[in-house]
Amino acid sequence: MKNLLNKFKKNQDFHYKPDASSLDDYFKVDLMISDWSGSAYEFAFGTLKPVIFVDVPKKINNPDYIKFKNKPIEIELRNKIGVLIKPKNIERISKEINKMISEKKQWREKIFKTRNKFFFNVKKSGITGANFILNKL
Repeated sequence: MKNLLNKFKKNQDFHYKPDASSLDDYFKVDLMISDWSGSAYEFAFGTLKPVIFVDVPKKINNPDYIKFKNKPIEIELRNKIGVLIKPKNIERISKEINKMISEKKQWREKIFKTRNKFFFNVKKSGITGANFILNKL
């Protein structure tokens, strides 16, 4: 992290937000750089913008996850909403940022399709949930 901050500290287009205090920040940027944070998925699926994942060791809250047939969604979807960069290849990050920005439309379409495949009732979950409850009453 220190290397990235030092490399981009003079770049006015680079913003470091360790704690996103406002969702408005998500809409002001072109992409996110993350590790295993769940906010990367909120960002990608909420804005349809890509994420660069620095491929550090997993944050494992449930070591039994390997006993299950299905991969956790956090592992399964990483390469569908962004790209992975190993810490030893961090010097490639500038090139990757420029590439992702130039492919903005393709990333938007890819993330949109992924969101629609894995999530239901996008933008209408409130009304869908309310109707379900009313029908059960």
